[in-house]
Order: sequence, then C-alpha cells, then structure tokens
Amino acid sequence: MPSIHLSASDPATLDVDALVVGAVSDDGVARLVRGHGLPRGATAHLKTALETVGAAGAAEEVTTFVAVP
Repeated sequence: MPSIHLSASDPATLDVDALVVGAVSDDGVARLVRGHGLPRGATAHLKTALETVGAAGAAEEVTTFVAVP
C-alpha cells in the first residue's frame, strides 16, 4: 500500500517513486513555492512545463509530470 511522508531532506537524495511539489498562483500563472529544494535544471524544466500546460496554481489544481530531470 502506498504511503506519503513529509521530508525536509534534499529532494536529490531521496529514494522515492514520486515527489510532490507545491505551486502557487502568480497572476494566474503557476509558480513553484519557495524552498522546494529542487536543482536548477529540474526547476527550469518544471517552470517551462507548468507554462506549457497552462497551469494556474489554483487551489485544488493537480498537474502531473513524468520524468523530470
């Protein structure tokens, strides 16, 4: 059975199947929350991906990406 754990560890050091990262709305555009701890390459990739799919960062919005570098 899947389980969820909160961690303050560096995301790059985690042995996980999925990583949940929060986003907030900035004038209707989704932006990653501060302090996410992701490497620059992953952050740039997710920023572009969020813009490409038109994510708004609205409450209850869920956007899923596979294979983030």
